[in-house]
Amino acid sequence: MVAYVIGGDRWSGQHIAVAPRRTVDDAATILQNRRMHVRLSELENEVFDLKQLAYRGGVVLPVDSLAPHALKVTKTIQVHVRFEDDCYLACFIDANVNESGESEVEAIEFMKDRIASMFEFYTENEADLGKEPQRQLCVLREFIERR
Repeated sequence: MVAYVIGGDRWSGQHIAVAPRRTVDDAATILQNRRMHVRLSELENEVFDLKQLAYRGGVVLPVDSLAPHALKVTKTIQVHVRFEDDCYLACFIDANVNESGESEVEAIEFMKDRIASMFEFYTENEADLGKEPQRQLCVLREFIERR
């Protein structure tokens, strides 16, 4: 058995405890595990804080495709996504188009479908559009076109 001096004065024999090597190794492992647990807790707190920030302020996600629709994105559409009232809201602010979903991905997919549907409907019925739909179509034409 290998013994280690834990505390006290090695030469006088006072306050000396002898521990087998395994106990020291176990103590080192416990200390390392505690450090890892503390670091994991810190990381969990950071992720939580980032999620809260994203939910409050939202994130901006680029949309470069409206597949499977037969439309081509000519200029990246910036969609703002935030968490609000138990759902994700996706907003294309320039064109005043909004959608919601149970996840960020679902909200974006619904937004892409809405943009494509609006573009198709507005271009087919352009003569009958009111002021706001005309403005929306004008904005949509800056970002998308037919293939």
